[in-house]
Formats: sequence, structure tokens, C-alpha cells
Amino acid sequence: MADIATELGLSVSTVSLAIRQNPRIPEETRNRVVATAQRLGYKINPVVAELMSELRRHRGTEYQRTFALLNALPSSSTLNNHPVYMAARQGCLRRAELYGYTIDEFWLHEPALTPARLAAILHTRNIHGAIIVGPQLPEYKNSDIAQLWRDLTCVGIGLASSDLPFSNTRVDHHGLMSEAVHQLLASGYRRPALILNAQTEQLHDGRLSAGYVFAQNQLASVDRLPVYSHPGSLQVAAHLLPWLEQKQPDVLLCSNAELLAQLSPLGWPAPERVGFVLLDRVTGFEHCTHLDQRHELQGEAAIDLLTGLLTHHQRETPETTRLILNRARWVQGATTKARARTSA
Repeated sequence: MADIATELGLSVSTVSLAIRQNPRIPEETRNRVVATAQRLGYKINPVVAELMSELRRHRGTEYQRTFALLNALPSSSTLNNHPVYMAARQGCLRRAELYGYTIDEFWLHEPALTPARLAAILHTRNIHGAIIVGPQLPEYKNSDIAQLWRDLTCVGIGLASSDLPFSNTRVDHHGLMSEAVHQLLASGYRRPALILNAQTEQLHDGRLSAGYVFAQNQLASVDRLPVYSHPGSLQVAAHLLPWLEQKQPDVLLCSNAELLAQLSPLGWPAPERVGFVLLDRVTGFEHCTHLDQRHELQGEAAIDLLTGLLTHHQRETPETTRLILNRARWVQGATTKARARTSA
């Protein structure tokens, strides 16, 4: 490596970074170093490279021990008070601590935090890896933001866009619906109905309703009900109740826990007349049958992926990004009939 540095008039550290395709080194310099290394017959010893990676990771330099957690949510406080994002954040923090990393947090919508200023802060702190928490990052194609992604190794959590320039982890909402319908059929239900907030559906790219429609292949055609989509505030007595009377579902799947108390006075108590399933675990409603989406797993998976990329000096391209889907877990509660037992 010293021979390459001498011939090109560069420092050994610059040559080392260029060979590892570090984006801090200009592309033209990286190309010259690689071409010279090939001409001189230089080859990376994988054993030595891994040893040096371990030494760098444990020698106490801050940039080897710190990730950035970039909050892309509209409000800075949402990450700490919304149950979904709180769980994902906690998963990140626990996993990072397990690997010996610390987390520096930034809110991307802070007025004073321009992309250029954020890039300067990350550079000063020698932070090269970031976790980005969604659900949406519409401005990532902006040129200043795009440059930030090129200089960082990033992994998203719950970002909805399908064409992100980095890997992403999120809940398998399609599989969640298939699992829910499968469990309900095993419990004797035949006409499940999905009640969905249109805004929630948009944030999830339509995956919940798509999974529901696909899962209905398990049902008789006469039992397949359309999605009941509402724009926001659910008008139970005025709109949902007539729909229920017309469609006669025997179990409801929804994310609105308050709906449970509203249905009983209207003659639809659960589970006596209709089963009730929450699409996620809701604090205070753990007694309900629900799908635990385990959002902490998104944070853990994101740290696992980011750590692997940085440890092995990998740079993702749009063609090599990955989507990691975390499975939800069915939790039987008091608002649906228990699954029928089968005799041995």
C-alpha cells in the first residue's frame, strides 16, 4: 500500500480509504488508486482486513461507535410518544447498545437543520451510518438530501416509498392479513370485514387491503366482503351501522380500539354478536384479540443490517437495496372465539 501511495503522491490512509471505496475520497482519486493497485498486483488480504476492521471498531474512535437516528416524522416529539415509533426506536437503542454503538438523534424537519448543516455535523462527528425513521421521506430526491444519502450508509424503518436509495425494514402487512384470516377461519368465523382508515391505508401503500383481498381466496365467494374505508373520524351510528346490518360480518378487523365500546350499545357486542380483532397491540386493550406487529423488530433488523454494511465496508446501490419484512404475531384475546381444538 505504501508503494501505491508513493507512486501517486498520496498518503497511505487516503489509499486505504480509496481501496475500500470510501465516499469521502473523490471518485477520480479512487479510480486512480484502484487502477494503480491492480497494475502493481496489490490484493486485499481478507484476514488482515477483518482484523483491522475489528481494531478500528474497538480502538475508541467515536466514528466507529456512533450511528445517527434521523427522525423524518412531521413532529419531533412523535418518535418519543407514538407507540409504533417508540417501539422501533427502543429496538434500535437496545440493538445498538448490544453491539457497542451509541445513537445521536436528529429531527430532519428542524428549520435550522439544512441538509448541508446536517452533513457537516455528521462529518465532524465522523458518523457514517444512519437509521431513518418514517413513515414517509418525500424530499429524499432533492439534490441536497440525495447528496447526504450518498455520503452515508443508511437503512430505513417503516418508510413507505418503494424506490428508496437504501434498504428498509417494515411490517409485513400483507402477511399480517393472511395470518388473521387464517386464524379466524380456524376459530369458525366465515365473514371477516376489514374497517380501515383511508389515511392509514395510504401510508402503508395499500398493503393491508391488498392482503385482505388476497386472504379472501380462503373464503367462499358469498362471504367475501369489500373493505369498509372511512376518511378519518368514523361515524359509527350514521354510516358504519347500516353497512354492518347490510353485510352481516361475523368478525371485524380494524385499528380503532375505541370502536369496540361504541358497537356494544348499538347491538353489536363482541364477541357475542361479532368478533373484534385489532390490527396492532394497543395499550389498554391488550385483552382484545390482536396482531402484535412487534415494531421493535424493525429497529433491531435495521441495526443488524447497518452494522453488517459498515463492518464489511459495503456500499449499496439502487440495484442491491433490500426490504426486510417483519412478521406480526397473532394474540388470542377475549373479543373472538378461541380456535377450535382438534382431537389427537
